[in-house]
Amino acid sequence: MALRVSAPGKLFVVGEYGVLLGGPAVVATVDRRLVCRIQGSCWPARLELRSAELAASWETSSGPPDELPQGLRFAAEALRSGLAAARPAQEDRLPEGVLQVEIEQGLDGRDSKLGLGGSSAVVAAVLAAVQAHLDGGALAVGEDRRALAVRAMLVHRKAQGGGSGVDAVAAVLGGTIFVRASLPGPGEPDDVESVIVSAIPLRLPESLKFYAVATKRAASSGPRADRFIAVAQGQGPLGAAGAKLLRDWSSAIEACVMEFRDACHQGESPSVLAAFGRAGRLLTVLERLAGLPIQSAGLRRACAIAAGLGVVAKPSGAGGGDCAIAIVQQHQVQGLCQAWREGGLEPLDLRFGDEGIRLEEAA
Repeated sequence: MALRVSAPGKLFVVGEYGVLLGGPAVVATVDRRLVCRIQGSCWPARLELRSAELAASWETSSGPPDELPQGLRFAAEALRSGLAAARPAQEDRLPEGVLQVEIEQGLDGRDSKLGLGGSSAVVAAVLAAVQAHLDGGALAVGEDRRALAVRAMLVHRKAQGGGSGVDAVAAVLGGTIFVRASLPGPGEPDDVESVIVSAIPLRLPESLKFYAVATKRAASSGPRADRFIAVAQGQGPLGAAGAKLLRDWSSAIEACVMEFRDACHQGESPSVLAAFGRAGRLLTVLERLAGLPIQSAGLRRACAIAAGLGVVAKPSGAGGGDCAIAIVQQHQVQGLCQAWREGGLEPLDLRFGDEGIRLEEAA
């Protein structure tokens, strides 16, 4: 059996960094999708993994090699976890052979990293593909899909060495969602049964829509997340005082997320925009509190151009580059995109949709 499974890219709307301390976030998926192809034996003795020009193979019993290419680590961890979770009872009676997994299509442009959560989409697509392959071509639905979303979060956290993993939840479930995860404490088991994830679908009021712009400068989230956690643990120059400041900051960003969620439920456009704008200003405050390089020149330019047109925009994600997200009214879109282009930025032709993992082909 050969299957092609896809998972969507995503943008953080509100709640960046606060999620690292257990706070909620709102994440929105888009119509740009990563595609994974899986084919081969029902139960593999050997695995082959490919993505772009990278490749690796290993025996199932030995696990991924230590020298695995950096660009394959998320897919490899998802492949390992997916097989471990779906191990059939009749494994010893299934035909063994080679299982091939290939990332056929990524999320980024030819020449630039857009910041749409490629690693989260890889994890979601590979986990879903493995599950579907072993279940005769059927994707998980209902509670099984929600369990898959939790597993994707844990796999992403393990492969990245930290982070929240909530964008992997969004990649599995799809849509604009309010997400909060209750993770195990130190020394507690980090598995699907011990994690509680709340994922509530949201919709913007009808008069509003999301729009995104790329800065054409790539940024890595990992070092910024590590810096935030270190300061939150009292390791910054201010020590315990700095940790207290970040706890207060995290409470403020959580309040923004809750206000954004409630405003969406109530269809109150002014309140949506107000909460979104405050979240953006709090990222600027965080930059000073934690010494984080969030507002790159491109992100500052994107947000300033939007503000000049009466549009609220903010960095999406950890900052440092990648992209910004705006909430606009329909009549503002054309002027905003033109102004962004004139400012050397790249408006992204994205639609924000409700689909998470999706079966593209089964043969």
